[in-house]
Amino acid sequence: MRGIESQAMVLATTAPDGSKVELLDAPEAAKAGDRCWFDNHIGSDFSQMPPKKKIFETVQPHLRTDSMGRGTYTVEQMGVKHVSLLRTATGELKARTVTEGSIK
Repeated sequence: MRGIESQAMVLATTAPDGSKVELLDAPEAAKAGDRCWFDNHIGSDFSQMPPKKKIFETVQPHLRTDSMGRGTYTVEQMGVKHVSLLRTATGELKARTVTEGSIK
C-alpha cells in the first residue's frame, strides 16, 4: 500500500468461522516486488495520494476470497455488485483452501 514502507508485505485470508488463516499465493511466475491490482484498476500516479491516510483501512472491508479462493474487491453501486479480481501481470492471487473469507 502506498505510503507504507515495507520490506515484505503479505495478504492473508481468514475462514468465515475463524478456524483458519492462510496467505494468498501469487502466481508461480510472479517475482518478489511485482505490482498487484484489481482487474483493470492498475492506477498510475500514486504521487498524488495524500500521505498518512488510512487507505488500507478504507479498502479492507471490501476484500474477500471468492468461492474459488481468488482475492477479490467487491463494491455495490446503485444496486449493482461489482467484483474485481486481485492479480499481477502473470495471474490471479489465490488462497489454497480458504474460500469466502475476509482478507487482511
